[in-house]
Amino acid sequence: MYQQEWLDAANSALWIAVVLMFEVEIRFPDGVARYRTAFVSTAAVLYSGLGVLVLMWAWRSEYGDERAWSRTLGDWIVAAGPDALYPVIAGGSRALESAMTVAPSGARDDT
Repeated sequence: MYQQEWLDAANSALWIAVVLMFEVEIRFPDGVARYRTAFVSTAAVLYSGLGVLVLMWAWRSEYGDERAWSRTLGDWIVAAGPDALYPVIAGGSRALESAMTVAPSGARDDT
């Protein structure tokens, strides 16, 4: 669940850095020309980071996208009933992990 949030945050940070890099290139062309190697290296690192994020999103989808995980969680909630839901919400991710290890009796496996 938290994997998506940090991927989104990293993506946003990298794109903000790319925009700032463009801004520096437009506003300070002499400084960019003077430190061209550092500027190009920074651009390569930023674009490589964006490429890594694309690969990570692809890898994450291999194990189910948001729709598949939403369906799995929804099936568990329906099968377990409302009395099992509150302890999982109140107990946090550790309670959810232990509750999800036991497959609900009515769960579908049609991902």
